[in-house]
Amino acid sequence: MDGLLGSAALDGAVVAGVDGSTQADEALLWAAEQAVLEGRRLVVLHAADAGTAFASAWAGVPGSAPEALLQELEEHSRGFVVRAASSVADLVPGVEVLTAVGRNDARQALLACARHAALLVVGSRGRGPVRTLLLGSVSAGVARHATCPVVVVRPWCGGPARTPRTGVTVAHHPALLGPCTVERALLHARVRDLPVTVLHRPQDDPSALLPAGSHRGVAVRHRAVDRDLVHALQDASGTSHLVLVGAAKEPRAARGPRAALAVVEHANGPVCVVPER
Repeated sequence: MDGLLGSAALDGAVVAGVDGSTQADEALLWAAEQAVLEGRRLVVLHAADAGTAFASAWAGVPGSAPEALLQELEEHSRGFVVRAASSVADLVPGVEVLTAVGRNDARQALLACARHAALLVVGSRGRGPVRTLLLGSVSAGVARHATCPVVVVRPWCGGPARTPRTGVTVAHHPALLGPCTVERALLHARVRDLPVTVLHRPQDDPSALLPAGSHRGVAVRHRAVDRDLVHALQDASGTSHLVLVGAAKEPRAARGPRAALAVVEHANGPVCVVPER
């Protein structure tokens, strides 16, 4: 299916943004596996960014026709997402895949999908000029402003095959953990049969939000750390299957998005940013 999908197709889906980069390919595979585990459809999205293409054409290509350029751009994008969808379907049997092409930029297209999707999955860098930054502008903007959880797939240092993984990790702190983050952490742990580790400062007890022991079929353990929890999560990302951070939207909790992005920017593995409402 071409064009941005309607809300019925996007409702409850896992949406993966693709752009041909290695990191986006890794994110697509991660998204497909998660979609199957959660029993959701996968939407493979590529943003054609027609506005940028038009500006480039008008600036330096004589005789450029907007209609012809748009048609060429959409044909290329349709072929791109179909190939990506076919590739991931071969790698992850059982995944239901739809494709979508957006005419605006990637950030706007992904944020539009977030209004209906259950989960967005993006790579940490794209192929454009921001690729030298620690965190690409698209992934940073989507993680900060999306209305659904966003997984930013960052590469594991040393390679996932060589480092034992410890499961799902969260941190007990008002700016980093809330009810929505707890729910997403438990869901991820349950479908992947992983434990949840709650990092906390020695003087704090996280039991009110997530008690230790067996919780909804998930093994939960607490671990006291005598250091800043943002840095503790950054370190834990190198040995966790997934780190989750909450991002409160209220002005009084403005540190939430900043703390969440600080974790993502320096993580050594996948991080899920969960909006707390």
